[in-house]
Amino acid sequence: KEPGFLRCIATVEEGGRTYRGLATAGFAPDQIKPAVADPADFDAFWTSGKEALSKILIDGERKLLPEFSTSTVNVYEVSFQNVGARDGATSRIFGILAEPKAPGKYPAVLGVPGAGVSPNRAMLRVAELGAITLSIGIHGIPANMEARIYSLLSSGGLSNYWVNGLESRDRYYYRRVYLGCVRANDYLTSLPNWNGTDLLVTGGSQGGALSIVTAALDPRVKRLAAYYPALSDMPGYLKGRAGGWPHMFKAEGVDSHRTKEKLESAAYYDVVNFARRIK
Repeated sequence: KEPGFLRCIATVEEGGRTYRGLATAGFAPDQIKPAVADPADFDAFWTSGKEALSKILIDGERKLLPEFSTSTVNVYEVSFQNVGARDGATSRIFGILAEPKAPGKYPAVLGVPGAGVSPNRAMLRVAELGAITLSIGIHGIPANMEARIYSLLSSGGLSNYWVNGLESRDRYYYRRVYLGCVRANDYLTSLPNWNGTDLLVTGGSQGGALSIVTAALDPRVKRLAAYYPALSDMPGYLKGRAGGWPHMFKAEGVDSHRTKEKLESAAYYDVVNFARRIK
């Protein structure tokens, strides 16, 4: 009776095993409308954020990582300044930079991470094809520590980071993250071996979301490749359909995030609203 999807799931038990099959039908999927609202001051909010970012020096640092470098590519751990979690504060973004050793001017590719807390890896294969690549983390922690440390952080201070500060659009965790992706582009475009034209961004899941966000916020981006982007149409559950990861509006009742403040704040971070602004 309305645009959407209907799924049929059939199961059968045979010989002590359960078999499952499914099929999904789309009804006028081109007419499905987003559940999330487009805030009237969305563009003003992010313009203000970028203005605050522009007042912070990049202050880039790099350290060669010989153990990851190859005969044709140098790999570095890098960091640079970003906005902080509070007004007037700063933080740092850490990442892994890979550059072709041969002299010349190259396109630049920003790789943004999926959800979680993990070390960053060099996009060596892309760099070997003739590009500068930068894989960033979003948590403001070094990019090349022992795996155990990331695991401890994931189950400790960074557990459920995706709802941290959600009640306020100015203090939500992803404000620093989204602006940090723009700052990563500031760093890439400041490199003397960038060709001055080609800037690309790519990622999946949370990285798919960050790819779209970065392309929408930064007109320097010329190419975008996003796959299964998260953080998309997050309040879909309120209309009886799925919402994007991290599904924070799925639960009702006690401890639900379905408050007026959190829903309003989330609209400024919903990837649907950034996708509207992609050219």
